[in-house]
Amino acid sequence: MYEDLVSAENDANAFALAEAKISEYSTKGVVVGITMGTGVGGGVVVDGKLFRGAHGFAAEIGHMLLKPGEPPFDTSDKRGDIEQFLSGAAFGKRCEAASRPEEYMEGEVCAFMRPEVCKEVAWMCVSLNSLLDPSLIIFGGSAGKALRPHLAEIQKEMKQWSLPNIPLANLAIASLDDAATL
Repeated sequence: MYEDLVSAENDANAFALAEAKISEYSTKGVVVGITMGTGVGGGVVVDGKLFRGAHGFAAEIGHMLLKPGEPPFDTSDKRGDIEQFLSGAAFGKRCEAASRPEEYMEGEVCAFMRPEVCKEVAWMCVSLNSLLDPSLIIFGGSAGKALRPHLAEIQKEMKQWSLPNIPLANLAIASLDDAATL
């Protein structure tokens, strides 16, 4: 009787749903939300509703493989999943001289990693594009928002690695400061 009164959702799903609701794809289309903060999370919204998968674990984007066995820093964990490449924690291990996510993608301190990060984000997006055919891939979290000046470069990389004539998802940075308030 009371199960309809209260529900809980993980932060990445809440982010994806909130951003999808305010986008032009709010009721039709596929929106993928990717949170890049300490870790990497994700949510998929299809025609205005969260896609949860068969067991409720859909869109664990951070645990998709990017370069198995080749994480970008020394570690005993050799999964090579997206979180090991694109989380804020991974950025910190890749360039210890920076202290804020913006420094990883701007300025000279970590300039060496910028082309690699753009390529890695593009690879992730190409995989998501091939799997889900989304209308929109939207980035949030501090590391995700640091991608803002590089979206055109990421889109260019996506074109290079996608099959010809496959429509590419639009890329965007989160509009909301706190998706939980919507």
